[in-house]
Amino acid sequence: MDLSQYVGLFIDEARLHLQQCSDSLLVLENSPDNSAVLNEIFRSIHTIKGMAATLVEFPYFEEISQLSHEMESLLDELRNHTIRLNDRIMDLLFACVDGLDLLIGNVSQPEQATPQDLSYLFAHLAECSAQGQSQPSLTGTGEEEDPYWSKDWQHAYTDSESEKILQASKYGKNCFELRIQLAENCQMKSVRTQLILHKLKQNSEVIKTIPELNDLLAGNFQNCFIISLVTPHDNEYIENEVNSVSEVEALRTVNLLGETIYTAQSPPKLESQDPFAMPELNEFELNVLREAKKLGYGAILFGIKLFPNVVLKAARATLIFRSLEKYGEIIKADPPVIELEEERFGNFFSLILVSQHEADEIRSAILEIPEIKDSLEIQALYVADELLAPKTQVNNIIELPRDKTPLTKPMAQSSHSVIDLPTRPPEHFVTEQSPAQTRQAGTRTSPLVRVDAGKLEQLMQLVDELVLCRAEFSHAIRSQNIANMDTHLFSLGSVATALHSLSIQLQMVSVEQVFNRFPRMIRDLSRSLGKEIELTMDGRELEMDRTLIDELGNALMHMIRNAADHGLEKPEERLRRGKPAKGLIALQASYENDVLRVDVRDDGKGIDTDKLRYKAVERGIVSEQSALQMSQEQALRLVFAPGLSTQDTATDISGRGVGMDAVRTQIESLGGEIRIQSTRGQGTTYSIRIPSQMTMLNAFLVSDRGDFFAIGQDQVDTVTEIYTSEIETQAGKEVYYFNGHYIPLVILADFINPQGDQVKALGFEKEDFWMIVIKRGSQRLGILVDELLGQEELVLKPFSNNHDKRRGADMFSGATVLANGEVALLLDTAQIFAQV
Repeated sequence: MDLSQYVGLFIDEARLHLQQCSDSLLVLENSPDNSAVLNEIFRSIHTIKGMAATLVEFPYFEEISQLSHEMESLLDELRNHTIRLNDRIMDLLFACVDGLDLLIGNVSQPEQATPQDLSYLFAHLAECSAQGQSQPSLTGTGEEEDPYWSKDWQHAYTDSESEKILQASKYGKNCFELRIQLAENCQMKSVRTQLILHKLKQNSEVIKTIPELNDLLAGNFQNCFIISLVTPHDNEYIENEVNSVSEVEALRTVNLLGETIYTAQSPPKLESQDPFAMPELNEFELNVLREAKKLGYGAILFGIKLFPNVVLKAARATLIFRSLEKYGEIIKADPPVIELEEERFGNFFSLILVSQHEADEIRSAILEIPEIKDSLEIQALYVADELLAPKTQVNNIIELPRDKTPLTKPMAQSSHSVIDLPTRPPEHFVTEQSPAQTRQAGTRTSPLVRVDAGKLEQLMQLVDELVLCRAEFSHAIRSQNIANMDTHLFSLGSVATALHSLSIQLQMVSVEQVFNRFPRMIRDLSRSLGKEIELTMDGRELEMDRTLIDELGNALMHMIRNAADHGLEKPEERLRRGKPAKGLIALQASYENDVLRVDVRDDGKGIDTDKLRYKAVERGIVSEQSALQMSQEQALRLVFAPGLSTQDTATDISGRGVGMDAVRTQIESLGGEIRIQSTRGQGTTYSIRIPSQMTMLNAFLVSDRGDFFAIGQDQVDTVTEIYTSEIETQAGKEVYYFNGHYIPLVILADFINPQGDQVKALGFEKEDFWMIVIKRGSQRLGILVDELLGQEELVLKPFSNNHDKRRGADMFSGATVLANGEVALLLDTAQIFAQV
């Protein structure tokens, strides 16, 4: 099977999981007892490991699989409370996420890959696991609550332990988990433990202890430990045996055959209304199944329903997994494996298996397992090709129509409902993988884009409408039905407009995708700079053009690093100035019309403009006279001068004078601008403004002196035709009496006038004009043009701020191409108001 095509899918999925891990680690650092967050991290790393394991034939995937496996083991010890989370382990987990990110980066761009020596991570991971039982937080006698007593958690049993419990159930024995707490001042914990074990082993079989037996007998625990056993006695007898030993302060008994403990944060998964539903598959899983189908493998969906009151569901699921893995590879489990292992599901779960064996053969083999055959029912069917089609969204297994050509065959009769099984592709479709199909080290993977499924469905509907409109239009032309032509043209235009609007939406992503990278960065900066930093982020739900993600993200990274290093003071200095010890960096995204605005604000010491002037003169950037004549705003703009920094020494974070210059260059390359405000002792605010890269606008189209212009409909108050005789002059300026007030007038072509540096005086050589009255608040201004062409919905591209330095060029904010091939310039009415 050629798996090279799935490398790009892996990169997309893995980076998503790594971002989730990084976010969850930040939460876990502030609430180390949050088991739900810990489980989320474990599941993400477990998923990365599973995906990487299927691609180990390619470079770097073996390292990804190994590192994620070791990280998963450490996380599992944290979940089982055999290791206590501390700062050292948090740093190690963050470092592992960074290591995985580096490896995935090498996979993404193999031609730029650099060897990564991650041996230090493996060494630290091994050390943490080896020293887990000797951590002071677990073996000390501090006031911290004992996790074996206070936490609601369920430890996982090994296969052999699960089989013992199953056998006990089969032969009518009981299985108990005992949580035993010794007195706080107990001086001989190991002795009391040995006495309890001796009593219990006389008539029962101990199958598990937590901590391990050697540590238990040595007294390497706080005051609580756990014993799981199989016994012919009831719980009252067992409790009396334990309580007969001195210094046993408390005892909790859990019947493993009748009760399951769940974490408070992770309630059991509710059973679906339709248990035999097709599990939701990600693109990686779908493509694996499609490829398997091509190569002649069957993709089989197994629905396993446990009978009511069945105990040890996790153990039974484990046995089913072990049986299925003999026949092929399990691609999907619903609920996920981790939830099955922890019994966080109802009475139903499903599995998708890729195999060359017949479905009924596998089903019969499972039902022959003695420990489970009387506790469940199984239904199986091949996943039909239609369900794996790339453009088909499927929620349930669909029964094929009976009146079509037979594509199914019945399963062996049973007492349960019979489901038709679409026949899998025949054996002769299995082909050898061509060596040429293997992805070479220098092959670049295609970028992947995540799109809202609802928007894709809307896109398909619009395409269907477009095809229908084309058919109707073609029919009208063939039948020479000119009367209906306008109707069809209108319908075609409406669909085209909706398609373009949707295409813009598909290009948008949430601002959160940019902001999400910064909480981790702030955490690292805070530790390296010895500062307390709080990061706030507003406007994350807004959408922005996905092409801006990298450039805007890099610019914001420089600005935040500058704010942390140069702007915020040390905690002791802030306290002396009457500020809180913790400094603030605030990110805020908003929209002003179609312009994205992102503010980066800090409450630090502000910018010393006197020092900026001095440094600029010292570096030869400006003359001394120019520096003295600069306004406050001009002096602040020196921050963006190449090679200028107010820091006397450079650090690995900032201070080399290249960051803010690069920021300005990046923002201007996007057609945007950056502004700065700063107050000494109070802080600094940088404002980035970036116009939409492409937008739809309802606008009035006008022409003047042969040129075409557009004016946004929302900026227009009135459109009317006036006569030259109605124009008056006041204080040397032409005005028009409009709605009870005189408003100023400009002839558009003369006002813009790219040929001269001065605006020409109005010369009224015509008898009439079209007047477009534009508005800004309560202000009104009349623009006179030769002709009003009508109202259109236009597709606009923005201008860069530096696109044209000529007089009047700053009057335009964008342009569009008209149907006749001419270019129309979008007027920036704010600039017109500013210059009149």
